[in-house]
Order: sequence, then structure tokens, then C-alpha cells
Amino acid sequence: MKLVQLENIQPEPVSHNPEMTKRVFVRNGELRNLAFFSQSNIPAQSQTSSHAHQDMTEIFLVISGMGNAIIGDATHELVPGACLVINHNEMHSFDNTGSEPLVMNYFGIVDETVSNSSL
Repeated sequence: MKLVQLENIQPEPVSHNPEMTKRVFVRNGELRNLAFFSQSNIPAQSQTSSHAHQDMTEIFLVISGMGNAIIGDATHELVPGACLVINHNEMHSFDNTGSEPLVMNYFGIVDETVSNSSL
């Protein structure tokens, strides 16, 4: 059993964009196939860098704020309550179009068939 409180988790920079911070609830290796479970905070009027994950699907739930998810060449509006699934190898970035932080809870699921095939 593990219990954590958001207010007790220190923010840390996201590896692919240090302007974006996250608070990690569950880290890689703690649960089978779960890469992480975190909360992101994208500052107002900023955008993350575009990237893709070769062996992981990510699921995002918008908690507060507003913005866009850019998946490949398509743009999708993000508002509180929106849930977005990004499959492995899909290029993606986020654009906070609002005046408040864009806050999302998100987790990554490792696709063992993809990660094992690259060994």
C-alpha cells in the first residue's frame, strides 16, 4: 500500500521541457507496466516541445486551465475534464493558451511488446 498527498510532493522539471514541472505520484518500477503517474503544470502562454515515446502510451486528464494538444498535424482543444490517450510513436506537444497554468494528471503505460522487440 502506498498513500501520497499532492501537497507533499515536490515539483520537478520534465526531462524534455524544464519549463514544465511535474509531481510524481508513482515512479517507474513501482508497478508492473506503469511507467509513472504524475501531475503536470504547464505555465500560462507556454508550449512544450514536440516529442514521442517509442514504448509507452500516455493518458492525460485535464484538471484545470485550457490549451491545445498537438498530435501529429492535428490540434485538439483541452478543457477541464478532457481525457486524451496518446499512443506510442505519436508526436505530441501541449500549448497552454490560457492565463492560468494548464494542470493535467497523466500516466504512462509501457507496451511490453514494443519494448521487448527492441532488445
